[in-house]
Parts: sequence; structure tokens; C-alpha cells
Amino acid sequence: MARCATNYNEASYTPLKHLPSEPKAVEEPNEPLLRFAAEKEVTIHHLGIVEDGNPWDPLTELCVVDALRHIIDSRNHPLLICCGMGRHRTGTVVGCLRILQGWNLASALEEYRRYTGPRRSRVVNELQIESFRKESVPLPPESVMAPWLWVAQMHLQELRREEAKRAEAVNVDLAPSAAAEGMEDQKRPEDEKKSHGLTNHP
Repeated sequence: MARCATNYNEASYTPLKHLPSEPKAVEEPNEPLLRFAAEKEVTIHHLGIVEDGNPWDPLTELCVVDALRHIIDSRNHPLLICCGMGRHRTGTVVGCLRILQGWNLASALEEYRRYTGPRRSRVVNELQIESFRKESVPLPPESVMAPWLWVAQMHLQELRREEAKRAEAVNVDLAPSAAAEGMEDQKRPEDEKKSHGLTNHP
């Protein structure tokens, strides 16, 4: 995954138009790509490759979460998500991103299948998108959260409302308890007098 270390403007996207195209089937960033990144001030986050692993293996959940953590942080924008073929691993990450954005599963899988092409989708990737848990992704501070991640922002607001309600309920529960303790304090001297036979009779 690569990102431009620049702000939102037309020039920000210019380096991505000239990414070196050869060789395409490499897993490790090659020298032409590294030189290009250094010249254009592009930061490369190389994720998902397990040592001695098969490049056709599905991404791990940890890798997907790590990728999404970079993607939803606006300080990394604009960015380009890519893999060797731009289909399966990229599609898995984007599919999970769609779930995080609040898409339903059918829409996320339809987009994945559309971009992988006919007969090229992989069931294992679709199952990974289906089993993705939104709560597994740590959200960045609201000030740097991607503005299109409005579902997560709404979720944070809902959590704050629930916390405020719980705090209010606790305060309400404490108020009668404090009043009851006050009444008990007033009764205690009378009870002590009775126990010592000091009660005044009319």
C-alpha cells in the first residue's frame, strides 16, 4: 500500500499517475519503485507478506486490521491500495473497509466480485470479508478520522450518549441512597436511647 505525503490537491495525485509498471509481479518493493517513492515523497507501507508464505494465501486478520488502520487515518491521504494483481488481496481489504463503512455484506461482496472479474473471485476471501469484525479496528481520533467514515463517527457519538446515560442513572441511584442514609443518621440517636431505657414516656 502506498500513500502520497502531500495534501489534497491536484498535484497530490500526480505521482500516482506515473508509478513504475515493471516488473509487476513482485512481492517486495523493487528498486525502481523505491526510487520513485523517494523522488515523489511517497511513503510505502508494505503489508501482508508472511516470511516463507505463499503469495496466494489469504491475508491474515491482523494484516487487514493494520491496513485499515492506515486507510481510515486522513493523515495518510491521498493513498493507493494495491497488490500484485490488484484483485484479491486488495479486494479483501476494500471489502472489509466497506463493512467498516456500514455497507451490507451483499453489496461488499458484489463489488469484490465485480472487480475480480468472472470466475476469478475466491471463496476464502469472501469468507474473510463476511467474518470481518468492525470492532477489531482501532479508530483514530475524530480530528484525523476519514470524513467518509461517518458510520464509525456515529458509533462513537452513540457510545458517548450511552456513557452519559449510564452516568446519569448512577447519579439518580445515589441520590435516594444518600437521603436514606440521612434518615438513618436521624433515627440512630433515638434507637440508642431506647436500648438504654432513656425514652421519655408521656
